[in-house]
Amino acid sequence: MWIKLTALTIPSILIAIQQMSYWTKQGSRKQALVFLLWMIIAWGIGCAFIGGFRLPEPTKPLFPGWE
Repeated sequence: MWIKLTALTIPSILIAIQQMSYWTKQGSRKQALVFLLWMIIAWGIGCAFIGGFRLPEPTKPLFPGWE
């Protein structure tokens, strides 16, 4: 699990640094912060799924006649 988390975290940090520097050089600090917020959300969701988070699964078919 730690290797997967590291494989997610290191590229995420590198991409975030690159994008933050790009947007701040373009003069749009607000866009840089919005990107950083979305990157943190995506990283957190990725960590949750790597850690074993599962979405609820239906207990009976949604469409009973569909095969």
